[in-house]
Amino acid sequence: MQPAEALGSGQKVNVFISYARRDYAIAKTLYEQLIDINQDRVECFLDALTIGSGEGWENKLQQALLSADWLLCIFTGEQSEYCGYEVGVFARDKAIDKDHPESSRVVCFHDVENYPGIFRSHQNRHVQYPPEPLPTGEIFDKAKFYEEKDLLKFFRDFSTYKGLYVPRDAEAYERQKEKFIRNADNLTEAFRNSDRIRYDTPTQLGFEIIVPGKAGQAVDSIPLSAIAKGTYETFRLFGLMPPFQGEQLPSATWGSIKDTGKSSTGGYLPWVERLEGDMLCAVTGRALPEAEATFRGNDKTYRAVLVRHIVQFNGTHRFGIVFVPTLPRQFLGNQNTSMILAGLILASRFRFAYFEQPERVRASFSDDISDSDFLTHYRQLLYDLDRIAQEGMELGLTNQTVFVQSFGPNRQAVAEQFLTDYAKAKKKLEQSLPAKDAPVTAANRPQIKTAIMTFLQEMGDENSHFLTAALDAYQEELQKELRTKQPI
Repeated sequence: MQPAEALGSGQKVNVFISYARRDYAIAKTLYEQLIDINQDRVECFLDALTIGSGEGWENKLQQALLSADWLLCIFTGEQSEYCGYEVGVFARDKAIDKDHPESSRVVCFHDVENYPGIFRSHQNRHVQYPPEPLPTGEIFDKAKFYEEKDLLKFFRDFSTYKGLYVPRDAEAYERQKEKFIRNADNLTEAFRNSDRIRYDTPTQLGFEIIVPGKAGQAVDSIPLSAIAKGTYETFRLFGLMPPFQGEQLPSATWGSIKDTGKSSTGGYLPWVERLEGDMLCAVTGRALPEAEATFRGNDKTYRAVLVRHIVQFNGTHRFGIVFVPTLPRQFLGNQNTSMILAGLILASRFRFAYFEQPERVRASFSDDISDSDFLTHYRQLLYDLDRIAQEGMELGLTNQTVFVQSFGPNRQAVAEQFLTDYAKAKKKLEQSLPAKDAPVTAANRPQIKTAIMTFLQEMGDENSHFLTAALDAYQEELQKELRTKQPI
Protein backbone atom coordinates (compact mmCIF):
# COMPACT_ATOMS: atom_id res chain seq x y z
CA MET A 1 0.00 0.00 0.00
CA GLN A 2 1.40 3.43 -0.98
CA PRO A 3 2.19 5.68 2.02
CA ALA A 4 -0.12 8.65 2.41
CA GLU A 5 2.89 10.94 2.57
CA ALA A 6 4.26 9.90 -0.85
CA LEU A 7 3.96 12.34 -3.67
CA GLY A 8 1.62 11.13 -6.34
CA SER A 9 3.79 11.79 -9.38
CA GLY A 10 3.74 8.12 -10.30
CA GLN A 11 7.30 8.31 -11.64
CA LYS A 12 9.12 4.99 -11.22
CA VAL A 13 12.43 4.69 -9.35
CA ASN A 14 14.57 1.87 -10.74
CA VAL A 15 17.11 0.16 -8.49
CA PHE A 16 19.78 -2.35 -9.50
CA ILE A 17 21.05 -4.57 -6.65
CA SER A 18 24.56 -6.02 -7.09
CA TYR A 19 25.77 -8.85 -4.82
CA ALA A 20 28.01 -11.90 -4.60
CA ARG A 21 26.20 -15.24 -4.74
CA ARG A 22 26.73 -16.03 -1.09
CA ASP A 23 25.00 -12.75 -0.15
CA TYR A 24 21.70 -13.47 -1.92
CA ALA A 25 19.73 -13.52 1.35
CA ILE A 26 21.00 -10.03 2.18
CA ALA A 27 20.20 -8.78 -1.33
CA LYS A 28 16.66 -10.16 -1.12
CA THR A 29 16.12 -8.42 2.24
CA LEU A 30 17.35 -5.12 0.77
CA TYR A 31 14.97 -5.66 -2.13
CA GLU A 32 12.05 -6.12 0.30
CA GLN A 33 12.94 -3.03 2.37
CA LEU A 34 13.11 -0.83 -0.73
CA ILE A 35 9.79 -2.09 -2.06
CA ASP A 36 8.33 -1.45 1.40
CA ILE A 37 9.07 2.29 1.04
CA ASN A 38 6.78 2.63 -1.94
CA GLN A 39 5.38 -0.50 -3.52
CA ASP A 40 3.87 1.37 -6.48
CA ARG A 41 6.91 3.29 -7.58
CA VAL A 42 10.04 1.35 -6.55
CA GLU A 43 11.18 -1.31 -9.02
CA CYS A 44 14.21 -3.40 -8.10
CA PHE A 45 16.33 -5.51 -10.41
CA LEU A 46 17.56 -8.57 -8.53
CA ASP A 47 18.80 -11.05 -11.10
CA ALA A 48 17.63 -14.20 -9.31
CA LEU A 49 14.08 -12.80 -9.13
CA THR A 50 14.02 -10.74 -12.30
CA ILE A 51 15.61 -12.90 -15.01
CA GLY A 52 13.57 -15.93 -16.00
CA SER A 53 15.00 -19.26 -17.15
CA GLY A 54 16.20 -19.17 -20.74
CA GLU A 55 16.27 -15.37 -21.01
CA GLY A 56 19.25 -13.55 -22.49
CA TRP A 57 20.68 -12.44 -19.16
CA GLU A 58 23.56 -10.34 -20.52
CA ASN A 59 21.31 -8.01 -22.52
CA LYS A 60 18.78 -7.79 -19.72
CA LEU A 61 21.53 -7.05 -17.21
CA GLN A 62 22.90 -4.21 -19.32
CA GLN A 63 19.47 -2.74 -20.01
CA ALA A 64 18.66 -2.79 -16.28
CA LEU A 65 21.92 -0.99 -15.47
CA LEU A 66 21.41 1.69 -18.11
CA SER A 67 17.86 2.40 -16.94
CA ALA A 68 18.63 2.23 -13.20
CA ASP A 69 18.42 5.33 -11.03
CA TRP A 70 20.36 3.68 -8.20
CA LEU A 71 23.07 0.99 -8.09
CA LEU A 72 23.16 -0.64 -4.66
CA CYS A 73 26.04 -3.03 -3.98
CA ILE A 74 26.46 -5.46 -1.10
CA PHE A 75 29.96 -6.30 0.12
CA THR A 76 30.67 -8.70 2.97
CA GLY A 77 34.26 -9.57 2.07
CA GLU A 78 33.62 -11.25 -1.27
CA GLN A 79 33.09 -9.05 -4.29
CA SER A 80 30.71 -9.90 -7.12
CA GLU A 81 32.75 -10.84 -10.21
CA TYR A 82 30.63 -8.38 -12.23
CA CYS A 83 30.93 -5.48 -9.77
CA GLY A 84 33.38 -3.35 -11.74
CA TYR A 85 31.44 -3.93 -14.95
CA GLU A 86 28.16 -2.95 -13.28
CA VAL A 87 29.56 0.27 -11.82
CA GLY A 88 31.08 1.16 -15.19
CA VAL A 89 27.90 0.58 -17.18
CA PHE A 90 25.73 2.36 -14.61
CA ALA A 91 27.97 5.43 -14.49
CA ARG A 92 28.48 5.60 -18.27
CA ASP A 93 25.72 8.11 -19.04
CA LYS A 94 24.99 9.42 -15.55
CA ALA A 95 27.47 12.32 -15.53
CA ILE A 96 28.60 11.39 -12.03
CA ASP A 97 30.49 14.08 -10.12
CA LYS A 98 33.36 12.27 -8.41
CA ASP A 99 33.98 15.26 -6.15
CA HIS A 100 30.49 14.82 -4.70
CA PRO A 101 29.99 11.08 -4.14
CA GLU A 102 26.64 11.68 -2.45
CA SER A 103 25.23 12.60 -5.87
CA SER A 104 26.41 9.43 -7.62
CA ARG A 105 23.59 7.16 -6.38
CA VAL A 106 26.12 4.29 -6.30
CA VAL A 107 25.99 2.94 -2.75
CA CYS A 108 28.04 0.16 -1.17
CA PHE A 109 26.56 -1.54 1.92
CA HIS A 110 29.37 -3.23 3.86
CA ASP A 111 29.94 -4.70 7.30
CA VAL A 112 33.74 -5.06 6.94
CA GLU A 113 36.27 -2.29 7.41
CA ASN A 114 37.95 -2.59 4.02
CA TYR A 115 35.74 -2.42 0.97
CA PRO A 116 36.79 -2.45 -2.73
CA GLY A 117 38.55 0.65 -4.01
CA ILE A 118 36.01 1.02 -6.80
CA PHE A 119 33.58 2.45 -4.22
CA ARG A 120 35.97 5.08 -2.84
CA SER A 121 34.47 7.82 -5.00
CA HIS A 122 30.88 6.80 -4.29
CA GLN A 123 28.62 6.53 -1.26
CA ASN A 124 29.35 3.89 1.35
CA ARG A 125 27.04 2.80 4.13
CA HIS A 126 28.63 0.89 6.99
CA VAL A 127 26.33 -1.73 8.51
CA GLN A 128 26.92 -1.61 12.27
CA TYR A 129 25.56 -4.24 14.64
CA PRO A 130 23.71 -3.61 17.91
CA PRO A 131 25.79 -4.47 20.99
CA GLU A 132 25.68 -8.05 22.24
CA PRO A 133 25.23 -9.23 24.82
CA LEU A 134 23.51 -6.36 26.59
CA PRO A 135 24.46 -5.61 30.20
CA THR A 136 22.16 -7.33 32.68
CA GLY A 137 18.92 -5.39 33.13
CA GLU A 138 19.62 -2.95 30.29
CA ILE A 139 16.93 -2.46 27.63
CA PHE A 140 18.10 -1.92 24.07
CA ASP A 141 16.85 1.35 22.59
CA LYS A 142 16.62 0.42 18.91
CA ALA A 143 15.50 3.89 17.78
CA LYS A 144 18.41 5.58 19.53
CA PHE A 145 20.90 3.06 18.12
CA TYR A 146 19.85 3.48 14.47
CA GLU A 147 19.10 7.21 14.57
CA GLU A 148 22.62 8.30 13.62
CA LYS A 149 23.68 5.19 11.73
CA ASP A 150 24.47 5.00 8.01
CA LEU A 151 21.51 2.77 7.12
CA LEU A 152 18.90 5.19 8.44
CA LYS A 153 20.60 8.00 6.54
CA PHE A 154 20.44 5.92 3.35
CA PHE A 155 16.70 5.24 3.66
CA ARG A 156 16.08 8.95 4.26
CA ASP A 157 18.17 9.90 1.22
CA PHE A 158 16.48 7.27 -0.91
CA SER A 159 12.98 8.37 0.13
CA THR A 160 13.59 11.95 -0.97
CA TYR A 161 14.67 10.90 -4.47
CA LYS A 162 11.89 11.91 -6.89
CA GLY A 163 9.70 12.48 -3.85
CA LEU A 164 9.27 8.76 -3.07
CA TYR A 165 8.20 9.27 0.53
CA VAL A 166 8.02 12.85 1.78
CA PRO A 167 6.25 13.37 5.16
CA ARG A 168 3.84 16.32 5.26
CA ASP A 169 3.87 17.02 8.99
CA ALA A 170 5.58 16.08 12.28
CA GLU A 171 3.31 13.11 12.87
CA ALA A 172 4.02 11.73 9.40
CA TYR A 173 7.72 12.31 9.97
CA GLU A 174 7.61 10.13 13.12
CA ARG A 175 5.82 7.36 11.18
CA GLN A 176 8.47 7.57 8.49
CA LYS A 177 11.22 7.38 11.12
CA GLU A 178 9.68 4.24 12.66
CA LYS A 179 9.45 2.63 9.23
CA PHE A 180 13.08 3.41 8.39
CA ILE A 181 14.22 2.04 11.76
CA ARG A 182 12.43 -1.22 10.93
CA ASN A 183 13.98 -1.21 7.45
CA ALA A 184 17.47 -0.61 8.87
CA ASP A 185 17.00 -3.26 11.55
CA ASN A 186 15.76 -5.85 9.04
CA LEU A 187 18.72 -5.24 6.74
CA THR A 188 21.17 -5.32 9.65
CA GLU A 189 19.78 -8.65 10.80
CA ALA A 190 20.11 -10.02 7.26
CA PHE A 191 23.81 -9.16 7.33
CA ARG A 192 24.21 -10.65 10.80
CA ASN A 193 22.28 -13.85 10.04
CA SER A 194 24.13 -14.73 6.85
CA ASP A 195 26.08 -17.99 6.92
CA ARG A 196 29.42 -16.22 6.67
CA ILE A 197 32.16 -16.87 9.20
CA ARG A 198 32.18 -14.13 11.81
CA TYR A 199 35.26 -15.23 13.72
CA ASP A 200 37.87 -17.75 12.68
CA THR A 201 40.26 -18.48 15.53
CA PRO A 202 42.90 -21.15 14.83
CA THR A 203 43.35 -23.32 17.93
CA GLN A 204 46.28 -25.32 16.57
CA LEU A 205 49.44 -24.37 14.77
CA GLY A 206 48.71 -24.83 11.10
CA PHE A 207 48.37 -23.53 7.56
CA GLU A 208 45.77 -23.30 4.87
CA ILE A 209 47.49 -24.05 1.57
CA ILE A 210 45.70 -22.46 -1.40
CA VAL A 211 46.41 -23.89 -4.86
CA PRO A 212 44.75 -21.76 -7.57
CA GLY A 213 43.34 -23.63 -10.52
CA LYS A 214 40.69 -23.77 -13.18
CA ALA A 215 37.54 -25.85 -13.17
CA GLY A 216 38.29 -29.29 -14.62
CA GLN A 217 42.05 -28.76 -14.44
CA ALA A 218 43.97 -31.59 -12.74
CA VAL A 219 46.40 -30.83 -9.89
CA ASP A 220 49.49 -33.00 -10.19
CA SER A 221 51.84 -31.05 -7.93
CA ILE A 222 51.84 -28.38 -5.24
CA PRO A 223 53.40 -25.31 -6.90
CA LEU A 224 55.95 -23.16 -5.13
CA SER A 225 53.63 -20.19 -5.77
CA ALA A 226 50.81 -21.75 -3.70
CA ILE A 227 49.80 -19.47 -0.81
CA ALA A 228 50.08 -20.59 2.81
CA LYS A 229 47.98 -18.69 5.35
CA GLY A 230 48.47 -19.17 9.08
CA THR A 231 49.14 -17.54 12.41
CA TYR A 232 52.38 -15.80 13.31
CA GLU A 233 53.14 -18.63 15.74
CA THR A 234 52.99 -21.08 12.85
CA PHE A 235 55.28 -19.00 10.63
CA ARG A 236 57.70 -18.68 13.54
CA LEU A 237 58.33 -22.42 13.28
CA PHE A 238 60.04 -21.69 9.98
CA GLY A 239 61.71 -18.42 10.95
CA LEU A 240 59.27 -16.33 8.90
CA MET A 241 57.39 -13.16 9.83
CA PRO A 242 55.09 -12.14 6.93
CA PRO A 243 53.50 -8.67 7.01
CA PHE A 244 50.01 -8.23 8.41
CA GLN A 245 47.78 -6.85 5.64
CA GLY A 246 44.09 -6.03 5.40
CA GLU A 247 43.22 -7.66 8.74
CA GLN A 248 43.82 -11.06 7.16
CA LEU A 249 45.93 -13.94 8.43
CA PRO A 250 49.58 -13.49 7.41
CA SER A 251 50.62 -15.44 4.33
CA ALA A 252 53.68 -16.61 2.44
CA THR A 253 54.37 -18.81 -0.53
CA TRP A 254 54.74 -22.55 -0.17
CA GLY A 255 58.15 -22.18 -1.82
CA SER A 256 59.42 -19.79 0.88
CA ILE A 257 58.39 -22.26 3.58
CA LYS A 258 60.22 -25.07 1.82
CA ASP A 259 63.32 -22.89 1.42
CA THR A 260 63.53 -21.97 5.11
CA GLY A 261 62.83 -25.52 6.21
CA LYS A 262 65.38 -27.21 3.96
CA SER A 263 67.69 -29.56 5.75
CA SER A 264 71.23 -29.79 4.55
CA THR A 265 70.68 -33.20 2.94
CA GLY A 266 70.46 -31.76 -0.52
CA GLY A 267 67.27 -29.94 0.44
CA TYR A 268 65.40 -33.19 1.19
CA LEU A 269 62.53 -32.64 3.62
CA PRO A 270 60.66 -35.86 4.42
CA TRP A 271 57.75 -34.07 6.11
CA VAL A 272 57.26 -31.79 3.10
CA GLU A 273 57.33 -34.68 0.64
CA ARG A 274 54.94 -36.66 2.80
CA LEU A 275 52.57 -33.70 3.15
CA GLU A 276 52.60 -32.93 -0.58
CA GLY A 277 51.91 -36.61 -1.24
CA ASP A 278 48.96 -36.48 1.15
CA MET A 279 47.56 -33.40 -0.59
CA LEU A 280 47.78 -35.10 -3.99
CA CYS A 281 46.13 -38.23 -2.53
CA ALA A 282 43.26 -36.02 -1.34
CA VAL A 283 42.94 -34.48 -4.81
CA THR A 284 42.70 -37.89 -6.47
CA GLY A 285 40.41 -39.42 -3.85
CA ARG A 286 42.96 -41.92 -2.49
CA ALA A 287 43.24 -42.85 1.19
CA LEU A 288 46.01 -41.09 3.08
CA PRO A 289 48.90 -43.16 4.45
CA GLU A 290 49.70 -42.89 8.13
CA ALA A 291 51.61 -39.73 8.99
CA GLU A 292 55.25 -40.50 9.84
CA ALA A 293 57.48 -37.60 8.82
CA THR A 294 58.28 -35.03 11.49
CA PHE A 295 60.30 -31.82 11.66
CA ARG A 296 61.94 -29.69 14.31
CA GLY A 297 60.76 -26.16 15.15
CA ASN A 298 61.05 -23.96 18.25
CA ASP A 299 62.88 -26.75 20.08
CA LYS A 300 59.96 -29.12 19.63
CA THR A 301 59.16 -31.92 17.22
CA TYR A 302 56.00 -31.65 15.09
CA ARG A 303 54.02 -33.82 12.74
CA ALA A 304 52.38 -32.12 9.77
CA VAL A 305 48.87 -33.56 9.35
CA LEU A 306 46.46 -32.86 6.47
CA VAL A 307 43.01 -32.44 8.05
CA ARG A 308 40.88 -30.85 5.34
CA HIS A 309 40.58 -30.54 1.56
CA ILE A 310 38.16 -28.11 -0.09
CA VAL A 311 37.55 -27.76 -3.84
CA GLN A 312 35.92 -24.55 -5.05
CA PHE A 313 33.78 -24.32 -8.16
CA ASN A 314 36.48 -22.23 -9.86
CA GLY A 315 38.99 -25.08 -9.53
CA THR A 316 40.91 -23.72 -6.54
CA HIS A 317 42.02 -26.30 -3.96
CA ARG A 318 42.35 -25.37 -0.27
CA PHE A 319 44.19 -27.70 2.11
CA GLY A 320 43.95 -27.44 5.89
CA ILE A 321 47.12 -28.54 7.70
CA VAL A 322 47.87 -28.65 11.41
CA PHE A 323 51.21 -29.11 13.12
CA VAL A 324 50.86 -31.42 16.09
CA PRO A 325 53.66 -31.43 18.67
CA THR A 326 54.82 -34.94 19.49
CA LEU A 327 55.25 -35.86 23.14
CA PRO A 328 58.84 -36.63 24.20
CA ARG A 329 59.23 -40.37 24.75
CA GLN A 330 62.09 -40.15 27.19
CA PHE A 331 62.15 -43.29 29.28
CA LEU A 332 61.17 -43.14 32.92
CA GLY A 333 63.70 -43.80 35.63
CA ASN A 334 67.45 -43.25 35.90
CA GLN A 335 68.76 -40.73 33.36
CA ASN A 336 71.88 -42.74 32.62
CA THR A 337 70.07 -45.96 31.72
CA SER A 338 67.43 -44.00 29.77
CA MET A 339 70.04 -42.19 27.68
CA ILE A 340 72.04 -45.32 26.95
CA LEU A 341 68.91 -47.30 26.05
CA ALA A 342 67.75 -44.57 23.64
CA GLY A 343 71.17 -44.59 21.95
CA LEU A 344 71.03 -48.40 21.71
CA ILE A 345 67.62 -48.27 20.03
CA LEU A 346 68.65 -45.73 17.38
CA ALA A 347 72.02 -47.31 16.61
CA SER A 348 70.42 -50.77 16.41
CA ARG A 349 67.70 -49.52 14.10
CA PHE A 350 70.28 -48.14 11.67
CA ARG A 351 72.28 -51.37 11.92
CA PHE A 352 69.20 -53.47 11.14
CA ALA A 353 68.53 -51.38 8.02
CA TYR A 354 72.05 -51.07 6.56
CA PHE A 355 74.67 -53.31 8.20
CA GLU A 356 73.07 -56.69 8.99
CA GLN A 357 72.46 -57.54 5.32
CA PRO A 358 75.20 -55.76 3.35
CA GLU A 359 74.47 -57.71 0.16
CA ARG A 360 70.90 -56.35 0.11
CA VAL A 361 72.18 -52.79 0.57
CA ARG A 362 74.72 -53.20 -2.24
CA ALA A 363 71.95 -54.50 -4.49
CA SER A 364 69.80 -51.49 -3.66
CA PHE A 365 72.43 -49.20 -5.20
CA SER A 366 73.85 -51.46 -7.90
CA ASP A 367 74.31 -50.40 -11.50
CA ASP A 368 71.79 -53.00 -12.64
CA ILE A 369 68.62 -51.44 -11.19
CA SER A 370 66.50 -48.75 -12.85
CA ASP A 371 66.83 -45.04 -12.11
CA SER A 372 63.39 -45.16 -10.51
CA ASP A 373 64.35 -47.94 -8.06
CA PHE A 374 67.69 -46.28 -7.36
CA LEU A 375 65.89 -43.01 -6.54
CA THR A 376 63.50 -44.84 -4.18
CA HIS A 377 66.37 -46.42 -2.21
CA TYR A 378 68.29 -43.14 -2.21
CA ARG A 379 65.30 -41.23 -0.82
CA GLN A 380 64.71 -43.93 1.78
CA LEU A 381 68.25 -43.53 3.09
CA LEU A 382 67.77 -39.76 3.41
CA TYR A 383 64.44 -40.34 5.13
CA ASP A 384 66.03 -42.81 7.58
CA LEU A 385 68.78 -40.36 8.50
CA ASP A 386 66.27 -37.60 9.09
CA ARG A 387 64.01 -39.93 11.07
CA ILE A 388 66.87 -40.96 13.36
CA ALA A 389 67.58 -37.32 14.15
CA GLN A 390 63.91 -36.60 14.86
CA GLU A 391 63.40 -39.74 16.94
CA GLY A 392 66.51 -38.91 18.93
CA MET A 393 64.88 -35.61 19.88
CA GLU A 394 61.64 -37.38 20.76
CA LEU A 395 63.55 -39.77 23.03
CA GLY A 396 65.19 -36.90 24.86
CA LEU A 397 68.65 -37.04 23.24
CA THR A 398 68.86 -33.28 22.82
CA ASN A 399 71.78 -32.66 25.18
CA GLN A 400 74.92 -34.35 23.84
CA THR A 401 76.95 -33.58 26.98
CA VAL A 402 74.49 -35.41 29.23
CA PHE A 403 74.32 -38.27 26.71
CA VAL A 404 78.12 -38.71 26.71
CA GLN A 405 78.34 -38.50 30.52
CA SER A 406 75.71 -41.24 30.89
CA PHE A 407 78.27 -43.76 29.52
CA GLY A 408 80.50 -43.35 32.56
CA PRO A 409 84.16 -42.28 32.71
CA ASN A 410 85.45 -45.49 31.06
CA ARG A 411 83.30 -45.19 27.91
CA GLN A 412 82.66 -41.46 27.48
CA ALA A 413 85.43 -41.19 24.87
CA VAL A 414 83.74 -43.86 22.71
CA ALA A 415 80.36 -42.14 22.86
CA GLU A 416 81.87 -38.71 22.17
CA GLN A 417 83.95 -40.01 19.27
CA PHE A 418 80.90 -41.70 17.76
CA LEU A 419 78.91 -38.45 17.80
CA THR A 420 81.82 -36.52 16.29
CA ASP A 421 82.53 -39.07 13.55
CA TYR A 422 78.82 -39.43 12.70
CA ALA A 423 78.45 -35.67 12.33
CA LYS A 424 81.51 -35.48 10.05
CA ALA A 425 80.44 -38.42 7.91
CA LYS A 426 76.89 -37.11 7.56
CA LYS A 427 78.11 -33.65 6.57
CA LYS A 428 80.47 -35.17 4.01
CA LEU A 429 77.57 -37.21 2.60
CA GLU A 430 75.36 -34.16 2.36
CA GLN A 431 78.02 -32.13 0.56
CA SER A 432 78.64 -34.95 -1.92
CA LEU A 433 75.00 -35.39 -2.98
CA PRO A 434 73.32 -33.39 -5.77
CA ALA A 435 70.46 -31.00 -5.07
CA LYS A 436 67.27 -32.66 -3.88
CA ASP A 437 65.30 -31.64 -6.98
CA ALA A 438 67.95 -32.96 -9.36
CA PRO A 439 66.73 -36.13 -11.11
CA VAL A 440 68.74 -39.34 -10.92
CA THR A 441 70.57 -39.70 -14.21
CA ALA A 442 73.35 -41.79 -15.71
CA ALA A 443 75.61 -38.80 -15.08
CA ASN A 444 75.01 -38.39 -11.34
CA ARG A 445 74.28 -41.98 -10.27
CA PRO A 446 77.99 -42.81 -9.76
CA GLN A 447 78.37 -39.66 -7.62
CA ILE A 448 75.38 -40.58 -5.44
CA LYS A 449 76.42 -44.23 -5.15
CA THR A 450 80.00 -43.34 -4.16
CA ALA A 451 78.82 -40.86 -1.54
CA ILE A 452 76.38 -43.36 0.02
CA MET A 453 78.79 -46.29 0.04
CA THR A 454 81.57 -44.16 1.53
CA PHE A 455 79.24 -42.99 4.28
CA LEU A 456 78.05 -46.52 5.10
CA GLN A 457 81.59 -47.95 5.09
CA GLU A 458 82.82 -45.20 7.43
CA MET A 459 79.89 -45.66 9.79
CA GLY A 460 79.89 -49.49 9.80
CA ASP A 461 82.81 -49.87 12.21
CA GLU A 462 81.73 -46.82 14.21
CA ASN A 463 78.29 -48.34 14.66
CA SER A 464 79.79 -51.62 15.92
CA HIS A 465 82.11 -49.89 18.41
CA PHE A 466 79.30 -47.73 19.73
CA LEU A 467 76.86 -50.64 20.16
CA THR A 468 79.50 -52.65 22.02
CA ALA A 469 80.22 -49.74 24.38
CA ALA A 470 76.51 -48.99 24.83
CA LEU A 471 75.68 -52.62 25.65
CA ASP A 472 78.49 -52.78 28.21
CA ALA A 473 77.48 -49.46 29.75
CA TYR A 474 73.80 -50.43 29.90
CA GLN A 475 74.62 -53.81 31.48
CA GLU A 476 76.88 -52.16 34.02
CA GLU A 477 74.29 -49.50 34.94
CA LEU A 478 71.51 -52.07 35.13
CA GLN A 479 73.49 -54.42 37.35
CA LYS A 480 74.37 -51.51 39.61
CA GLU A 481 70.68 -50.64 39.92
CA LEU A 482 69.65 -54.25 40.54
CA ARG A 483 72.24 -54.70 43.28
CA THR A 484 71.41 -51.52 45.17
CA LYS A 485 67.64 -51.19 44.82
CA GLN A 486 65.30 -53.00 47.15
CA PRO A 487 61.87 -54.24 46.00
CA ILE A 488 58.95 -51.87 46.71
